Amino acid sequence: MAGPELRSARTNALVPNPGRHPPTPDGVVVTHLPLGLMMATPEGGSPLSFLLIQILLIGLIFYWLLIRPQKKERERHDAMIAGLKKGDEVTTVGGIIGTIVHVDDARLTLRTAESTRLVIERGKVSSLVSAGKEGEG
Repeated sequence: MAGPELRSARTNALVPNPGRHPPTPDGVVVTHLPLGLMMATPEGGSPLSFLLIQILLIGLIFYWLLIRPQKKERERHDAMIAGLKKGDEVTTVGGIIGTIVHVDDARLTLRTAESTRLVIERGKVSSLVSAGKEGEG
């Protein structure tokens, strides 16, 4: 029965036991995928494959830290825009705070003061300050 390492038939050198994690030169077993992928192969593998793996890892990190959160925020904002109704108090991207008095497919009419009305595009609403009642206005 073989121990944790087997002898190579060609070179008579000790090789790691197949089915186990190969040890690093200092004897530490690498079990983490990113560390294992970033290590150079002992056989002198292709530098191009090592570069491609690094580029892939950078791309995954870029997606996870930048693109994915921005996509979730955009989906949340789109849902908020679709749910706007008469009586809601909103803030525009320009910083104007007003109450919705009329809702159209593409536009909203805001009351910002007693006799001031502004017509804005739906997409220019940055946040919902407070949800109002349907009959208000």
